[in-house]
Amino acid sequence: MEIDMPTPAIGYVTSGNLDSGRFTVSGAMKTFYDKFKDGLVTVDSPDGTKWNPAQGGNVEIETRSADGDYDAQDSRQTLNNHVNDLNGDRDVKLIVAVGGLVSAFAATKHSTKPFLVIIGQVPATDDFALPDPTAMPPTYCGGINLNSPAANRERNKRVVARLLAGSPQANPIVPADSSAQAKDVCLIFNENARMTKAERNIWKSYGWPAVAGGSDVEGDNDEEDFERALKKAKRRKKAKGIVVSADPFFQHKQQEFTQTAAKNAFDQMVFCYPSKYFGGKSKRDIWYGPDLWVVYEKLGAKAGQLLTEIAKGGGGPKFMGLDDADLTGADF
Repeated sequence: MEIDMPTPAIGYVTSGNLDSGRFTVSGAMKTFYDKFKDGLVTVDSPDGTKWNPAQGGNVEIETRSADGDYDAQDSRQTLNNHVNDLNGDRDVKLIVAVGGLVSAFAATKHSTKPFLVIIGQVPATDDFALPDPTAMPPTYCGGINLNSPAANRERNKRVVARLLAGSPQANPIVPADSSAQAKDVCLIFNENARMTKAERNIWKSYGWPAVAGGSDVEGDNDEEDFERALKKAKRRKKAKGIVVSADPFFQHKQQEFTQTAAKNAFDQMVFCYPSKYFGGKSKRDIWYGPDLWVVYEKLGAKAGQLLTEIAKGGGGPKFMGLDDADLTGADF
């Protein structure tokens, strides 16, 4: 008698939601989750088919979203609960934790299954350590490092260059400012991000100003705080330009952030976003960072390769490497 084998599943945990990164490129509208699935289907399974959730049959994806609620007073357990829930699902063979170190931390502390991550940086030594990838069998199996705090120095440099040159003539909102300096650029960061301490320390070591934004008086992530933070940067820090942290909540609420930045009160300022998927509202705006569609597609390929290793039996999961994302930038 033929026995139907259960369909293997991948647990996908995000600090945002499945609409994060919705963007149109060359007429195609996709999300980061869509790009993850695009990468997954390029990998052959042991029987020669594809791990293709879109065509049904040989893999499923169990999704869990925090919807921006993490490290806040009433929702600190959201990501932990999602990981524990996936631990209890027998069909889930591996977990993918995306949306920054907050998701990676939940997987590190609670996952009993192999997991992959997208992280803004390798965790600071005074925060937490990813599990030993040489353990047999490993739980932490690699992923992609965006190196976000280290990229902020280049973001500052590019903001200063835009201030010195002024906006492109197609939309000359910001006049050239020959006095612009690196200290005129303010970092907007979210205190709830796990990379905040390291990011802020690196930035302030250069003597540059920084302002916390994106959380309310109770410590909850809150997009209503964006305007207050930007006003403080402009009025109290005398900022002429802004570097926006790669905090996942800022990405999750990118439309609200860019709409706030487009208000008249800030129309003489230059904004540098950590990726092109923020969608700048003005010709003054620039971006510098990884192409996150490429990053998520690569993570999907890693997940397919890891699932193949697990499905082979015998050898089990193995470390797939922690790759550094390529960084680039341009005008919007």
